[in-house]
Parts: sequence; C-alpha cells; structure tokens
Amino acid sequence: MNKNIISIITALAVIIFAYFIFKKHQPQITQQEKIATLENFVGEDMKQILLTTIRNKNTPLSDLRKATESLASILANEVSVYLEKENITINTPWVKTTGTKLKNNIILVSVLKGGLALLDPFMNFFKDHKVKVGFIGSMRKTKDSAVGVYYDDLPPIAKSDEIIVLESVLASGGTACNTINKIKDTGGKEEKIILVTLVSAAEGINKIRKELPKVRIVTASANEELNKERCVVPGVGKDFGARFYGWE
Repeated sequence: MNKNIISIITALAVIIFAYFIFKKHQPQITQQEKIATLENFVGEDMKQILLTTIRNKNTPLSDLRKATESLASILANEVSVYLEKENITINTPWVKTTGTKLKNNIILVSVLKGGLALLDPFMNFFKDHKVKVGFIGSMRKTKDSAVGVYYDDLPPIAKSDEIIVLESVLASGGTACNTINKIKDTGGKEEKIILVTLVSAAEGINKIRKELPKVRIVTASANEELNKERCVVPGVGKDFGARFYGWE
C-alpha cells in the first residue's frame, strides 16, 4: 500500500481516537440545560433592548411599565425551563398522544415593593397552573444596620412546591438571603427556590452562591456593580419600586 495512504489512514485514526477521548471527558449537559441555553441565546437581544428602556431615566412611566412587563415575561419563560415536569396522556382530535405539564405547585414570593412589578407578568405566564402568592418586606432600620424582615405573609409551603422569588434588584444580597431563609423556615426547600431579578450585582450573586448554593438565579443582567452608596449601577434606579409606581 502507498506510504502516503498509510500515513493518512493513521492520522485519521489518531484524530478519531482523540475525539472520542475528548468527548468522553466532557461534562454532560441535560436536555433541560440545552433548552435553557438556547432560550437565553434567542432572548438575549430583546432582554437588553427592554432593559435599556427600563434603565433610561427619561422613559415615560407607561413605557417603563410595558417594558418591565415584557422583560418579566421573558424571565418567566426562562424560569419555566427549570421547573420539574411530568408526562401526561391526552387525546387530540385525531389520536392519543403524550404531553407535558408542570409537576409541582408554584409559589410566587414578591419582595416588597420592587418585586411587585414582576408579579402580574409571572401570574399571567403561569395562569394555567395552580399558583399561590406570598409577600415579604425587608429593610435596614439605619444606613449601617443589617437587613431585617419587617413583614411576611407566606402561604403554607410543601416540600415539593416550586418557589419563585421576585426581586427587582439584587445588590449586596442581604435582602435576598433574608427572604430565602424566611421561606426555608416556613418549609421551603432550598433546591426548589429560584430567585428572579431584573439586574444583579456580582457581590449579591456571590453572596447567594456562598450562603445558599442550591438556589438558582435568573436575571436579565449579571454584570452590575455597586457604587459608594451601595446602589446597583448602571442599574434601574435607586428605588425601582418607587419608579415603577410613579413615586419618582
């Protein structure tokens, strides 16, 4: 056999062998993660367009509310990827087939007051599923004091419930940690909790990952920073709830 042909065959064999070795040692991602990656890629441009409208201090209040509603709906769609599903048998007009439904009950927990801006879009997105709603309020009594819960009104929580925490901004992470710990004290499982925000600072994300590692974070922007006043920048305003409800 021609030496050149032998060399080509040998090289191809080495390449194929290396490929399978490489593939074997790559981390396996689930179909759910593949879908989530695709969803994020497809919706990323629209998320940034809507977020730009929300960030702009000159955006009229009606447009701010519409953009927030649209962005929250996109985030709700991303959250749905991570919720547990189950197969069901249904009858179409023609044949019997297998469909999919959400397996567990959903509890939406709105962090007052910015989280209220996300509540209606999430309720509308999951309107065909049983949804319960709870509310938690956290604040600092003084500028230098720790964040404390001043109000909570949560429904009964079962171990299987999927809990979606709605908070407009994740800054240092104190409010989010207090909220989630309160939910855990009420019976929620950490691995069943998803935190949803419009924007998130790295400091807050790192705090959640350190103190509550099983909590998933879904956000439109994870590249925010904290300024000297501990406000998120570029952010969506010092008090997004005040902006959304026309106080500013």
